[in-house]
Parts: sequence; structure tokens; C-alpha cells
Amino acid sequence: MVKSSDLAKIALVIIALVLVGCVTTPKKVTVTHGFAWVSIIRLIANPAEYDGQNVQIKGYFVYERQGTSDLGYLFLDETSYRYQLTKNALAMKIPQQLVDTAHTLDGKYVIVNGVFDRNYLGPWSLYTAGLKLHDMHPIISRGAPRPIRNPG
Repeated sequence: MVKSSDLAKIALVIIALVLVGCVTTPKKVTVTHGFAWVSIIRLIANPAEYDGQNVQIKGYFVYERQGTSDLGYLFLDETSYRYQLTKNALAMKIPQQLVDTAHTLDGKYVIVNGVFDRNYLGPWSLYTAGLKLHDMHPIISRGAPRPIRNPG
């Protein structure tokens, strides 16, 4: 017969094994041209994990010139920008060679490549983290969503 104290010990061992499995399971990250595809949500949630790493992320891009500085912000989505949810965004200084591209892509969804910097919080430290921008590209739209057809 199994005692309740033995069952409790077995349960603790099982819980410990499950937790160890969760902690040590490697995350699958796709790497393209030396940049790891990472969601902006993952960067915001785990800034220390990605600090100093080459990352590639998608988001809604906003370009801004403040004085002599060219700045960009990558928001989770357009709604986060509209409501200025800056904790859902990354700040970046735009290198001179990308200013024309940044101006063209202002207000569009983009893919950016850069080095993640958890310590750069942008102007007035409003943003979650920053990115040292390497390059950026537009996301090509597939057009308007298709209507759902009734199969009947």
C-alpha cells in the first residue's frame, strides 16, 4: 500500500522534472543572413536574453526627426502607435545611409535587422528597448483579406 507521504514525494519529483524540462528546453529560433527571427513581443518580455544579439523583427515603423537626430520607432502594430503605447515599441537611431529609406517606409509595416540593445530606451526613456539598425525592408501586402465563403 502506498502512503500519502510517498504520493506527495512522487508528485514533487514529477513537478520538478516538468519544471526542469520547461527551463532547459531550447527555443527554436530561425536565423536568416546572421539575424535571428524574433517577435517584438519576445524581445519586450525577455530583453536580457537578446541583448547584443543580431535580430530580425517585424512591426509598424514610424520615422521622426528631432533636431539633428533621425529616429525611428518599431511598434508592435499600428494601434500601439496610434495610442502611443511606447512600451509596445523599440526605439532606434537611423543611420545617415538609411534616412531616405526610413522616410519612405514611415507609417508602414517593415522588417528590420539590427543589434538589440536593452539599455537604449529612446527619447525620455519612453520605450522598452532599442535597436542599432542595420537595414530595413517593406513588408509586401497580400492585399485585402479574402471574405470567408459559406461552404453551403
